[in-house]
Amino acid sequence: MSRILFAVLGLAGISLAATNYPFPYQANYPYGIHSSAVLAATLQKHYTAWKGNYYIESGDKARIMWEDDVVLTNPVATGAGCTNQNGDCTVSEGIGYGMLITVYMDNATNNTQAMFDKLWTYYSYSANLDGNGLMNWMTHGFDRTLQTGAATDADLDVALALCMAYKQWGDAKYQTNAITMLGKIWDREVGSNVFKPDDQGTGNIFNPSYFAVGAARVFGQVDKNHNWASVADGCLSKLSTIQANYSTGLVPDWVDGNNSANDHNGSGTTKFGYDAVRTPWRVALDYLWFGTSSAQTFESKILTWIKGAAVGIKGNLPDYIKMEYNLDGTTTSPSTNAVYRGALVVPAMASVGDTAWLRGGSTLLAGMGTDNVSYFNDCWKILYLLTLSGNFQNFWGTVQPSAIVPSGSRPEASWLATVRPGAVELRGEGAVRAQLMDLSGRILSQTSGVGSASLSRPQGHGVWLVRILGDHPQTLSVVAN
Repeated sequence: MSRILFAVLGLAGISLAATNYPFPYQANYPYGIHSSAVLAATLQKHYTAWKGNYYIESGDKARIMWEDDVVLTNPVATGAGCTNQNGDCTVSEGIGYGMLITVYMDNATNNTQAMFDKLWTYYSYSANLDGNGLMNWMTHGFDRTLQTGAATDADLDVALALCMAYKQWGDAKYQTNAITMLGKIWDREVGSNVFKPDDQGTGNIFNPSYFAVGAARVFGQVDKNHNWASVADGCLSKLSTIQANYSTGLVPDWVDGNNSANDHNGSGTTKFGYDAVRTPWRVALDYLWFGTSSAQTFESKILTWIKGAAVGIKGNLPDYIKMEYNLDGTTTSPSTNAVYRGALVVPAMASVGDTAWLRGGSTLLAGMGTDNVSYFNDCWKILYLLTLSGNFQNFWGTVQPSAIVPSGSRPEASWLATVRPGAVELRGEGAVRAQLMDLSGRILSQTSGVGSASLSRPQGHGVWLVRILGDHPQTLSVVAN
């Protein structure tokens, strides 16, 4: 005999983990579109490989190993260099990427909160901080600083991760740490309503990929002491001016005070390089989360160029995307990588008419292997896939935490489940996205459909939870006797 029970919190002592948005938490963004082509199992596979390759602990601290395809040969102040063979160094941006990945990948199986806390402890460890209380941008293992001064992009990612951690796990310490850190960023890394490149007073030089406009608007939701909206608007205005200089819509790695490409730190003056490549993602979040029209305009210019460049080549699909583009759109590279492929697929999320480009690009990106020696590509692959699949939500926005439906209540969009041999059948109105979980919160299968859907279930007897995702989430308990 099989039957269904609506779940209640007291049912046999069952409760879900304290994670409010356990992965996968795929939902519609308030604006734009996402792709259903990225399966949670595929994203989980990439995360597991990333963790094994780059995450390393020592006591109460953890770092992300800086491994790259290119050996860093220029000497640093201590006389010790970094190599890609042993990952003996860490850069602050890697801590930021790690904290973002772990706050969004948490569930009962991954259990990433402890990892997140250890990464934050590494960032905030006194020996790793500069005189402004922000992390020095390069460190050696767990023992010393190699290059002093903070990098703004890293600090913004860490602050955003702290903001999301408060909503993810409900511990007030994350919000307190976020507000404290945002005060330091405001004092040292904001000027004339744009983000400066560091906290050392560098003037009249800017990095467009540091203009985290979506994050800035989230900061305004968390920190009421500063006008973060003015910074987001200021950065978008500057990006628009820079973008207008190039028919492709691409922006350079660095610009001077006149918004012209600048060869800062040997970046080159005609490159949409490995700094600039991050810009489309940072701007896209502003549209996906807040619907900012100028952010959508920024994305559409890049999308128009890359799709036009692909006309007649492999059916106008994103397998044409290469890497290391010049600002005029030319490239001598015969190949691609995850960071460029993701960067030039993300703009389609701001245009409802480009589902083929979005789906095709998401599928290609998800199918890429792990580099193993390029932490940068592998970090960004996960961040892109989380975003493309609808799993990179603003927890301070419109999405709601997962929750058990209290006994006797009926959500606006109600679904019924029936247990069949090897499956749980769902019936209801409209579209549905659902997951089958065991009592620990581990996801066993997932599905989507319209009016009906089927979830694969283990054979035999058992009790499982069916989580309905979307605007009116509910969780059902199903029992097979």
